[in-house]
Amino acid sequence: MKIAWATGLLVTQPVCDGMSVLGYGYGTGVRKGHAPASCRKDAFAESHTKSTGVPIPMLTAEAYNDQDIQVASIVGGRSRSYFMVLQPARTDGDTQWFVNDRFGLFIHWGLYAMGARHEWMKSAERMDTETYDGRYFKRFDPDLYDPDLWAKAAAGAGMKYFVVTTKHHEGFCLWDSKLTDYKATNTPAGRDLLRPMVDAFRSQGMRVGFYHSLLDWHHPDYTVDVHHPMQGRPEYIAADKDRDVRRYAEYLHGQTRELLTGFGDVDILWYDFSIPATDKFAGKGKEVWQSEELIRTIRSLQPRIILNDRLEIDQDVKTPEQYQPREWVTVGGQPVVWEACQSFIGSWGYHRDEESWKSGDMLVKMLVDSVRRPRDGTRAISTPTRRALIW
Repeated sequence: MKIAWATGLLVTQPVCDGMSVLGYGYGTGVRKGHAPASCRKDAFAESHTKSTGVPIPMLTAEAYNDQDIQVASIVGGRSRSYFMVLQPARTDGDTQWFVNDRFGLFIHWGLYAMGARHEWMKSAERMDTETYDGRYFKRFDPDLYDPDLWAKAAAGAGMKYFVVTTKHHEGFCLWDSKLTDYKATNTPAGRDLLRPMVDAFRSQGMRVGFYHSLLDWHHPDYTVDVHHPMQGRPEYIAADKDRDVRRYAEYLHGQTRELLTGFGDVDILWYDFSIPATDKFAGKGKEVWQSEELIRTIRSLQPRIILNDRLEIDQDVKTPEQYQPREWVTVGGQPVVWEACQSFIGSWGYHRDEESWKSGDMLVKMLVDSVRRPRDGTRAISTPTRRALIW
């Protein structure tokens, strides 16, 4: 049996062979060891039921029997007792490094940085593509872009991985995609902005993650939904009859292939997001994205990559956004690996006039609160300006 330290609930009754299940300790005096062979999962479960009488979803008999249990010993004086911890069910992705490293950087950057008023501004302001591109795409030139500086700052702060928006909902791509002209190489910047970033962070020993939006307000076959900038334009909505969202899905799959074959080993693929239906518009989920096929492609190209839950099919990690879970995140009563998705402010992208900045004290407390909990990661958010200064 593999041994690992984590926290659990306090249970003081003997389990078997003089063992007890202990929890909410923080590792002082812990010595690795093996549980006696006579101690079974159902024995742990039975002891917990008799000891507490309190129904805890993550500590039910069913959970014990379905999950691996790790046991270690705490030695104090002449007595030895044991504690038990549930483990999330294994998934295809390699989350072992993730739950060990626990602190990463999310870089949220695109054309919207030029507007300096939230990454959703094209939708919020019902801006058409011609206006948006005239203002931002044709002028995008981050002259202060220095990915080596970014990477050194992140590594110096103790971060172990980074995730960057390869494409946000606006559809603009930071890399030289062969499937679109809507990319950094066709702006005044005139170059691929993703590759030097990947190289810089890898040079600092950090793992690489790609955020990729499932939405695309620029693609000609992307149909109107409740978040689309043209949701209030009847003539644009009427043209949906000539759009084929299946062609958009092919594009989505093709760009995923590019990202997973052109940049070496990628540790995280962070999709965003599936859209529920409304009275007026159809939703977009796993059928539209062709998620099952997409996941098969991803696993064939990068078998150990960590994949999030926003394709409407749970994979390796859950992603609670803009709130701090108070306990281990579960799905169907079973504990799962999770990541706290938090921004410095109310916006993810650069927002010049935003005033809801979290204090340094709050950020530190949130980080500590996340990393002290079992089986999660956490990350900070970085919001580069139009000239690529980091906030």
